[in-house]
Amino acid sequence: MNSEQRQQFEYFLDCVAEAPPGCYDDAKEIRELIGATVDALTTELRGKGLTASGGDPAFSLEAEIYSYIKESNPSANLFAVAEGFGYAITRHVGMQ
Repeated sequence: MNSEQRQQFEYFLDCVAEAPPGCYDDAKEIRELIGATVDALTTELRGKGLTASGGDPAFSLEAEIYSYIKESNPSANLFAVAEGFGYAITRHVGMQ
């Protein structure tokens, strides 16, 4: 994963965190799915006595899953729209 892909995921997360209720619901559902997928994987690994690190390795895995979904759906505009909102809301609020 390159830094641009990681940044895009961070903007996506910013969108999900800051979007008003009833807005960006598809993005919120995708975020929940990604989080649940990584949580299930780490739980299963730990259940088998294996180490499953949280923190940055888990975040990187979530970002990779996001990139996979996004790249698999090149015509879905929800990713660009959500990333754009996330960028705007967290980087430019109050800058006038």
